[in-house]
Amino acid sequence: MISINNLSFNYEEANILDSIDLIIKNNGLTCLVGGNGVGKSTLLNLIVGELELQVGAIHYNDKNINKSDLLSKISYLPSVLYDPLYITVQELLNLSRFNNKGFLNFKLESEDKKKIQFSIEKCGLQNYTNRIFSSLSSGEKQKVWLAFCIAQDKNFIFLDEALNNLDYDNKDIFFNLLKEISINKGVLISTHNIDMVIKYADRVLVLKDKKIVYDGLPKEDLYKII
Repeated sequence: MISINNLSFNYEEANILDSIDLIIKNNGLTCLVGGNGVGKSTLLNLIVGELELQVGAIHYNDKNINKSDLLSKISYLPSVLYDPLYITVQELLNLSRFNNKGFLNFKLESEDKKKIQFSIEKCGLQNYTNRIFSSLSSGEKQKVWLAFCIAQDKNFIFLDEALNNLDYDNKDIFFNLLKEISINKGVLISTHNIDMVIKYADRVLVLKDKKIVYDGLPKEDLYKII
């Protein structure tokens, strides 16, 4: 469980987030929604340590935790990623297991290979493993990065508008996959896909006017709150 307590954040002189209190459980699909520029990415970046906390605290299982230890619990897929050059899909997915080993001891064990193969099959990438990653379409790249997160097999998966380049049918497939994954992991995704949120979310967070103004089940009139 990740607890966010009294979190506030200013950028230059603008107040972006104000007194956010939030608990992210070890399972379930939580969708963070809100208009453009309300601070969804800022909130995620604060939780995973990409931005330094200004006010507030983050705890893991009610205990203080440093940035590196927290990152060992979270797979994070930001909204913007740069293409690694001259690397195949298989080689990139192999690197998903790197942090578990350290540079000097990096070697894929049988369990690593199983987790990677599981992610390939779950994301439908069997015919892509020998492709150069940079040659893929935007939607295909997002599939690979999601597989990367799945192969890491951490306690939580956070995604910041990370499936936007997929068409409707593929979004439906992957939200269904996130729902399946969230049985045993805490999954948090920021998204504008309200139809998918209503269909698949276990919990909805609406960020508006610097605060979480709704925290509850998905509902048909969610558009009115946003």
